[in-house]
Amino acid sequence: MRNYLSFYINNELVKVDVNDSAMTLANYLRKKKSLTGTKIVCAEGDCGACTVLIKKPFEEKLPFRSINSCIAPLYLLDSCQVITVEGIEEQQELNEIQTQMINHQGSQCGYCTPGFICALAGMTEEVSIENKNITEQRIKNHTTGNLCRCTGYLPIIEAAKNIDLSKIKTFEKRYYQVAKEKLHELAKETIQIEAIEESIFMPTTLEEALIYKNTNEALINSGGTDVGVWINKRDHQAKKVLILNKIQKLYEYEDNKQFIKIGSKVTIHEAADMMESTFPEFSRKMNIFASPQIKNKGTIIGNLANGSPIGDSIPFMLVSDSILNIASVKKNRDLPLKNFYLGYKKFDLAENEIITSITIPKTNSDFKLYKVSARKDLDISSVTMAFRYQIEHGVFKDLKIAIGGVGPTVYINEDIESRFLNQPFEISIIEEMANEYLSKITPMSDLRGSAKFRKIVVKNLFCKFFDEVYLTTHSNSEACI
Repeated sequence: MRNYLSFYINNELVKVDVNDSAMTLANYLRKKKSLTGTKIVCAEGDCGACTVLIKKPFEEKLPFRSINSCIAPLYLLDSCQVITVEGIEEQQELNEIQTQMINHQGSQCGYCTPGFICALAGMTEEVSIENKNITEQRIKNHTTGNLCRCTGYLPIIEAAKNIDLSKIKTFEKRYYQVAKEKLHELAKETIQIEAIEESIFMPTTLEEALIYKNTNEALINSGGTDVGVWINKRDHQAKKVLILNKIQKLYEYEDNKQFIKIGSKVTIHEAADMMESTFPEFSRKMNIFASPQIKNKGTIIGNLANGSPIGDSIPFMLVSDSILNIASVKKNRDLPLKNFYLGYKKFDLAENEIITSITIPKTNSDFKLYKVSARKDLDISSVTMAFRYQIEHGVFKDLKIAIGGVGPTVYINEDIESRFLNQPFEISIIEEMANEYLSKITPMSDLRGSAKFRKIVVKNLFCKFFDEVYLTTHSNSEACI
C-alpha cells in the first residue's frame, strides 16, 4: 500500500504528494508542472479549453481519449497516462494537426486552440487505430465539447479535414508502449492517503472497497464529472473519498442472449458503442448526451446513481426494466431500477452498499427516445422521454413510458401503461394517453423552461412518437394531437 499518487504526464512519471492529491489536473499542470498550454476558462467541463488525453491500464483496447482536466481531481488519474498539448509535438517538430491548424488559420486569440488540438488528436488516435477515415461529421463529433469565440469553426474543420494520417504516429506507440509496464505495476497497488482535510482510499479489489464502505461514510467518486464542478464552484471537499478506478472487475461488460451487463466503471462512451447493435436508439441518443470529454470520463452507473430527474440515461434504463446489481459486505442484491428512486436525490441504497453493475434485459420491443433542450449538443435537458413499445396488428402488446424533467424523479406510471395495453395504436388513444400523463405530472419552472412549457413539450412528444411510428407502416400520417 502506498500513500501517494503516481502517473505519467507525456513521457514523465510524476509522483504527487499528499497535499496535492485532490488538486484538479488542470491546476496541477499549470501551477506545479508549468505546462501552461492547458487552459482553464469555464472550470465546469463545458468549453474544452482544458482538454487533455488519457489512457488507463484496464482499457487496453481503447485509444487515448479526451477528457476535461479542469474537473479531474488528481486522485482519479493514478496509474494513468496523460497527454497534454505539449506532448502532441513530435521530436520538437509540430504535429500534423498543429501544422494544418496553422495552414488553415484555425486560431485567432489562441485560448481555445490547445483544447481543439487535443480533441482532434483524440480523433486521429481513434481513426488510426480503428483504420477509419476522417469525415466532417467525425470532426464535429469529436469537437462538440470545444468552444471558440473568435476564430469561427469553419477554418478549424477545414484544418482537420486536411490532416494527413500517414504523418501521424499514434500515442499508443509514442508513449503508452513505453509506459505500459510501469502503469500496470502502479495499478496493482492499493492507495491510502490521509491528507489534512481529506482521506482517499483506492483499493484494487471489490472486497477491499466493500470492507472500507462498511465502516466509513465515504463519497464514491467515479468519473467526477459532477464532483469536479462541485470542487471548483462550491468549494466542495469530502472528508472521505472512495475511488473504484483500480478494480478491474468493474470495467467488465457482458453481452449474451438474455441481457447486457455494464460494470460501474464502464464509461458512457464505451457503453453507447457496445450497445449500438442491440439498442441502437440508446446509442443514437447518447450522441447528444454530452461532450466527448464528459462521456469519456463519466459512467452510466454514475449518471443513474446521481439520480437527476433530467438524467439522460435514466428514462431508457427505466423502460427497459433494468436491474441494479448492488453489493455489500453481508450480501449482494438485485434491485429493479424503478424501485431505486425514492424521491429527489433519495435512493434505496444503504451507506455500506456499492452499485457494481446494471443488467439490461434484451427484448423484441422497439424504443423511441427523446431529449428536448435549448441546444442540440452539450446541453442539459428540459424534458426527456422514453417509449418502449410493441405493436401487433395495430394493437399495443407492450408499452412502457418514462418522462424526465416533470417532477422530483423521472416519472413512470405502471397503472397507465397497463390500462393502454391491448388498445389500438391510433390518434385518439395516443391523445387519451397523453392527457392521462399530463394530469399526473408536476413539472416545475426554472431557467430551462416553465411548467407550462414542459407540459406542452410532453404533449408534443406523444404526438411525435405517434407520427414517427405511424410513418413506418403508412405512407401518409393522419393529423396528430
